[in-house]
Amino acid sequence: MGHTDANFDEAMAGIEKGVRHTTHLFNAMTALSHRSPGVVGAALSGNVSCELIADTFHVNKGLFGLIAKIKEDKLCLITDCIRAGGMPDGDYTLGGQPVHKEGIKCLMPDGTIAGSVLKLNEAVRNLAENSKLEIFEAVACASLNPAKALGLDNEIGSIEEGKRADIMIADEKFNVSMTILGGEIRYKGE
Repeated sequence: MGHTDANFDEAMAGIEKGVRHTTHLFNAMTALSHRSPGVVGAALSGNVSCELIADTFHVNKGLFGLIAKIKEDKLCLITDCIRAGGMPDGDYTLGGQPVHKEGIKCLMPDGTIAGSVLKLNEAVRNLAENSKLEIFEAVACASLNPAKALGLDNEIGSIEEGKRADIMIADEKFNVSMTILGGEIRYKGE
């Protein structure tokens, strides 16, 4: 559920009928208000997993801890990264539409947010630094929790015998030093 103008009751009806996941919480959905909880209120109160773009621009970092506390193992970090990711500031496109990248912000000419340039390791760092989650809990939001949301946690998402050997090794600042996919080293830093 996401990119919708549904109200709280409509969103809750969707959850009751089988919606189990919400895309990038707070973005492109009806907002949370004390009189009109919207899709955000339904996502936070319903039995659904929620994606969070933890770049500190899409959602204020002051909410990371609250969201993590409410959603627990149903919080899934995502990047929503567009082709401007890893590129210098400047002008790019998204689906044929112009986008200007400046720092962590990607905006269309009218000011509409157009994706992000977030890297997943940065999202984990941002969540860990701006919540009371332990490192392993923040990491689970980018690994095991999304695997559970997809119903793939018996194959991926954690290091266990019989699971695919996909591992990212990082330093204390979450800088990637090695990436292993299917048991093969695909990237090794200096």
